[in-house]
Amino acid sequence: MIKQPLYIISGCSWVGKNVVWEQIEKTPWIKAKKVMTFTTREKRIHENHASEYHFISKEEFNKKIDSWEMLEWTVTNSALYWSTNDELEKIISHWLIPVYIIDVKWHNSIREKLWEKFDITSVFILPPSFEILEERLEARWTESDERMLVRLQTAKEELEHIAEYDYFVINNEIEQCAKEIIDILKLK
Repeated sequence: MIKQPLYIISGCSWVGKNVVWEQIEKTPWIKAKKVMTFTTREKRIHENHASEYHFISKEEFNKKIDSWEMLEWTVTNSALYWSTNDELEKIISHWLIPVYIIDVKWHNSIREKLWEKFDITSVFILPPSFEILEERLEARWTESDERMLVRLQTAKEELEHIAEYDYFVINNEIEQCAKEIIDILKLK
């Protein structure tokens, strides 16, 4: 039985997962679509509602939790993040390949839940160095120093999971990183 392809693009906090995906999406022959996830966190300045996440309040989440068929959920930095089967099925119904742009925490559980139905390929995006990741984070950070230290510690812990992925690429430069991921997708 031939399985439907599914891609997971992941990596540590602030490595540029969504920015790299936006670059990949510009490639005309890529017949893949990001599986939109939901979150209760505040929208960042550069984010728009339609392309990054479905942003909802915790109150709305609590009202809807029983009506959603959640595929996976997690808590990251005090915010809820989750994915629904509906979002995945929407993409498949349009004959597109689903792509999860997700936290490292979700990687193994998504694989576990979907491996029977999908041929899963996972890519871990690495920073060029931890020092450069720290510089990037400091340049864009808008919260307390304490929260930044927590994010950096989380990133260190996430880097320990690289061996669980099929491929890794280094995000030294967005276009090059996107090209390397596109080359991986061509192999599948």
